[in-house]
Amino acid sequence: MKNCAKRICTTKSVQAFTVFLPVRSVGVMGDGRKYDWVVSLRAVETIDFMTAHWAHLPYDFLGRVSNRIINEVNGISRVVYDISGKPPATIEWNKPIILPVFS
Repeated sequence: MKNCAKRICTTKSVQAFTVFLPVRSVGVMGDGRKYDWVVSLRAVETIDFMTAHWAHLPYDFLGRVSNRIINEVNGISRVVYDISGKPPATIEWNKPIILPVFS
């Protein structure tokens, strides 16, 4: 998400992060099934952090990020993209384990 978020940041305030969800999901690896964890990607655009809209990231970018996470991060079988606005949702999740996307 680093490169795409940098491009968005040139015109808008953006917050982007990954959330580890305490949910397991069935996935397929080779000829077998795996029962591993789910992560959620979240990127929002805002001017005041009182309201925010989910960032309309390109589908091909989201697909590449999802594939890389599933293939390169052991124990992850599913990636979801949070499209909730603020309100009704908050920008950040309540008590998640947040993994940084900017390094």
